[in-house]
Amino acid sequence: MAAEIVAQLRNWVRPRKLGRVIVSSGGFRLPNSDEDIRTPDASFISAEKLLRPTEDYIKLVPDLIFEVKSKSDKLPKLRQKIQEFIELGTVVGVLVDPRSRTMEVYRYQQEKIVLKYRDFLEV
Repeated sequence: MAAEIVAQLRNWVRPRKLGRVIVSSGGFRLPNSDEDIRTPDASFISAEKLLRPTEDYIKLVPDLIFEVKSKSDKLPKLRQKIQEFIELGTVVGVLVDPRSRTMEVYRYQQEKIVLKYRDFLEV
C-alpha cells in the first residue's frame, strides 16, 4: 500500500515539478530535536523548501505525510506521530488503514476527516 501511495504521489509531483517525494528510507530531523529522526511511509516536500537533493537526513518538516498501518502498528501511536508532524508545521497528515479501508486526514487545528471506501476528499 505504501509503495502505491509513493508511486501515485510521484506521478503527480514529478511532471509538475512541485517538489520531492520521500520514501520511508529517508527521514527528517525535526526542528524540536537534532537526534530525533522520523520516517513517514511517504512524504512530500515542496520545491521551495528543498532546493537540492541531499544524502543526509533533512532538518525540516514535510508538507504532506502518509502513514500506512501495518499488522504490528498501533493506531494511537501512528496518530500521535502524525500529530507531532502537524504541530511542527506539516500541512496535511494522512493515516491509511488498509484493513478497515479508511483514511484519516489531519490538518492543524481542524477536525480530522475520516474517508471510507469510495469517498472523495475535496480540497
